[in-house]
Amino acid sequence: MTQEKQLRLGAYGNKTILLLWLTILAVVVAGSLIPHAGPPDAGVGLDKALHGILYAILAGVAMGLFHDRKTALFLAVAVAPTGFLLEIAQAHIAGRAFSAGDLLANNVGVITGLGIGILWRLKRHYARLCTVDLSLGETLSDKAYEMRQDPPAPGALSQ
Repeated sequence: MTQEKQLRLGAYGNKTILLLWLTILAVVVAGSLIPHAGPPDAGVGLDKALHGILYAILAGVAMGLFHDRKTALFLAVAVAPTGFLLEIAQAHIAGRAFSAGDLLANNVGVITGLGIGILWRLKRHYARLCTVDLSLGETLSDKAYEMRQDPPAPGALSQ
């Protein structure tokens, strides 16, 4: 892997998270294409919740994993059409059918995951800003902590 590609992934994630994301994607694709897949006697709510959770994880992790914003956004948003294509493919598999409810749950999960992924990126961005080293090895967050601990003497600010 070249230096450039390592930087694109390394800033926001690592290979373990990427492998986990790819594994979840593979499980979703395989689970969607296997005839009669799913837990036996599963309630409708459990099925829709599972769709929402898995698609939220896929979109959220994609959004937070990659350093390049365009790549992250593309992969996170691409989860929605992937779910749509899997639902269409289910119409041609024995014992499976296209489900508008599953499609809605997938898209709610993608939107939720996008929101979580954006918050994840923002948290990491501002965490980097708050830990900039100062001249003597102090950080801005340490300096802010010291300022909160040692309030100025009364009347010191008014002079």
